[in-house]
Amino acid sequence: MSLLNIADAHPDIAAVRPLFLYRALTRHGKRLQSAPDLDLDLRALWKYQDYKINDDNGKNYRIYAKYLNLFEILYDLFETDETVDAPLCLYGFDHLSNLGEFYRLYPEKDRTIPFDLSIEELLLELECVFTCFAHGYADNIMLEQSGFSVRKLDKFQSAQNSKIQNALNKIERYMNANLTRLLTRFLEPESNSAEQTQALCEEILNAAALPDRLYPKDQNQTALFLAAINAGLMDAADDCAEDYLIRACKILIGEGGENIRV
Repeated sequence: MSLLNIADAHPDIAAVRPLFLYRALTRHGKRLQSAPDLDLDLRALWKYQDYKINDDNGKNYRIYAKYLNLFEILYDLFETDETVDAPLCLYGFDHLSNLGEFYRLYPEKDRTIPFDLSIEELLLELECVFTCFAHGYADNIMLEQSGFSVRKLDKFQSAQNSKIQNALNKIERYMNANLTRLLTRFLEPESNSAEQTQALCEEILNAAALPDRLYPKDQNQTALFLAAINAGLMDAADDCAEDYLIRACKILIGEGGENIRV
């Protein structure tokens, strides 16, 4: 009751009563049991808390689940109260600790906290595919040079052939280890020509140092390997562009973990 009196005495806190009650109960629960008239440091109540959500010691995960249940109960109690800013309570809960991340990592069927979608979830919800290439793999210069179809490339990359898969995996490991340098060259304006792209893809094929048994056995297979390398560069460019978009959106909406204050 004392906590409700504190909330009612502060208009700003009254608007986030479920969040205030949750923070007070989880941070000062034991002290409140012995001193119901405890004088709370309201500013300290909003400090970011980092829980060990990636380290289950057998007890902490059970406690985190109870915290989530407590917040859900409090949120439901005040959800229809017009004096409570329910979206702000959700936002505050999600940004005053990493329990929102824990909730998403370990969802439970009986628990439904209506968090706003993350940027990543929103992009998936909208079926948004951010790409640097207007026609997808049809813009694969090596594929165009060979005259092969996208379907043929897909079939080649998914072939149940251990030699081809081992070769592709080895090439992928080399590309991942040198990705920044390779992407910089791939995305340079002067590298957009067929000759420059082919030279880069051939360089990657040779630098991957495939053993003779994995090396392309004929001209057609070489062309498919080069098209697969070109596709890998395109995928990496799209991944970087999407990552940049997500980070830019997060900055614009003010996401920032411990830097967020309610």
